[in-house]
Amino acid sequence: MGSDAVRTAGGSRRRMTTAGPADGTTAVLVELADATFAYGAGAPALEHVTISVAPGDALALIGPNGAGKSTLLAGLLGLVPVVSGRAAVLGGSARAATGRVGYMPQTDEIDPDFPVTLRQVVMMGRYHRLGAFRLPGRRDREAVAAAIERVGLTPHAGGRFGALSGGQQQRGILARALVAAPRLLLLDEPFNGLDRTSRERLVGTLRELRADGVGIVVSTHDLELARDVCSHVLLVDRCQIAAGPIDATLTPENLRRTFEHASADGEAHGHHHLAHGHDHDTGFRGVDEPPHVHVAIEGHHP
Repeated sequence: MGSDAVRTAGGSRRRMTTAGPADGTTAVLVELADATFAYGAGAPALEHVTISVAPGDALALIGPNGAGKSTLLAGLLGLVPVVSGRAAVLGGSARAATGRVGYMPQTDEIDPDFPVTLRQVVMMGRYHRLGAFRLPGRRDREAVAAAIERVGLTPHAGGRFGALSGGQQQRGILARALVAAPRLLLLDEPFNGLDRTSRERLVGTLRELRADGVGIVVSTHDLELARDVCSHVLLVDRCQIAAGPIDATLTPENLRRTFEHASADGEAHGHHHLAHGHDHDTGFRGVDEPPHVHVAIEGHHP
């Protein structure tokens, strides 16, 4: 086990324990030390983040809309610069890690009417290895077949991508992210709108990846998912609110601190009204707290 210091929004520091890989090595896939990200010369979009992700870790990234979750993912992809503090991805700069980091976006721009097969979509994830002039070879085709099998879509490999269900398309996009065998996988709200079958398959795939030593960072509003899949959590609202092992950190008090500004603006009511126990796939499920905590989060009075 390794440990890294983390900073809460109030400035206090404590230790964040991270699980090491099964082979006993201590490689760290992501290490942020008081990192602040900003777009151009504008105001910081996300400030003072201190976390680490080791092989086999899964970090849930939770916060209200506009809190900086997508900014952090973009920063780990080298698309948003670190303007202060330190950030390392796979031991170097985020830009240098391109090609060894898989990314599953919240939405994809593949035209559903475009005549492309699932197999061809997944092969897109190998292009950085192929270069401009090399055609896919046997190893590339085998990697595509293995990625499609991993997400449970082998019977659909030769079918038109646009004919797949929404959940199947999401799993296909995950296969595209996995086909290059990344050491680190970033996912932006991957469970939005999924049917139960696709959700369960995706959860199973993420657990398998963790067991294989892949590090995962996943942005989500689904706290039950976070508990099911993730070992750690980072709570943000344009700065780091809290971070650490999920059981110790995903608490009612930390959630109140994370969403208090969104509640004042009415956002928490719009996006997290499922807290009262309705049977939906998103919301504050999986947090053991009394009803008055939900009311406080939603900005209402009992």
